[in-house]
Amino acid sequence: MTLRRSVDITPQQLLALHAANPRRYPALLESAAAGDPLGRFDILFAFPGARLTLPGPG
Repeated sequence: MTLRRSVDITPQQLLALHAANPRRYPALLESAAAGDPLGRFDILFAFPGARLTLPGPG
């Protein structure tokens, strides 16, 4: 199941949500694209379920 919802929020507000509750919002991908604003997207992932982790060396 895919969930997608567009909201009218600034990149600074997305970053504040991520910083305030990183367990609820574990990842924020911010667009670095220049030019046309229609080609720019920021994605805030929310409500994680199962996790896939890769342990570091050692």
